[in-house]
Formats: sequence, structure tokens, C-alpha cells
Amino acid sequence: MNSTRRRFLLGSSITVSFLSGCAQLTGDTAIINQLEVELVNKTDSKHTFHFAVETAEGLNDWKSREVKAETSESVKRDVPVGYDPIAIHGVVDDQTASGELIGRDGMDSGEISEKICYHLVFEYEVGDSPSFLESMDVRCD
Repeated sequence: MNSTRRRFLLGSSITVSFLSGCAQLTGDTAIINQLEVELVNKTDSKHTFHFAVETAEGLNDWKSREVKAETSESVKRDVPVGYDPIAIHGVVDDQTASGELIGRDGMDSGEISEKICYHLVFEYEVGDSPSFLESMDVRCD
């Protein structure tokens, strides 16, 4: 491997490592202002999605939505102060999915610096198990 390619690979991995911690650079706590779960049905028939968000107090109430074929639907809700989600659980056609919410992992419990919006994608496709994807944004729609 030539030296230019090695420098590029080394620089790329350092940049990725640095950027992956951006949400944790301030050391301040971000509070969740809004939680959005986007239900994505990539099949050719309608399906009912069931999901619940887990907090330190346990599972919140389960939500259910029927989503038409080849469409998506968003479920948004404002969250109460102190709401601290740690995982999400879901079921589609007796297939389950669960995931830990990693966006706030390691954030300091010091003073509050900003409000964020959690965006979770709950996706179902024929032949695959349902899955969750997670993102955060400081701009809420």
C-alpha cells in the first residue's frame, strides 16, 4: 500500500472517530423535546406495527398503527420533562425488534444545554426482520 493511501485511511479513521463523538463533546445534557417514530412498510400489503418506548421506569404504553403497503407513517409526540428513553421495542406480524437508544449514551447529567428531537425509523420488509434506526436533531419539525 502506498503512503498516500495509508495517510488517507489513517486520516479517515481519525475523522470518523472524532465525528462519532460530536453529540458528546459539550458534556452538557440534552433533553428530549420530541420523539418521532416513523413506521416504514416496504411490503406489498398493509401491516400493523406495534411499538413501545422503554424508560428507566419501564415500558410506556404500546402504540399500534396500521400502515398501508409501500408507505410510511410518522407518529410524533412531545415528551414530558425528565423523559429518558433507553430502548425501543416493536412487533410486526409476530416478528419482534428491539434496540437500545445510543444517542444519549455517556452524556453528562450536568446543566441542560439544548433540546433535541429523537427520530426512530421502524422498518419492515418481506423476508427481513423488523429493524430500528436512530437519529437525533436539534431542530424539531
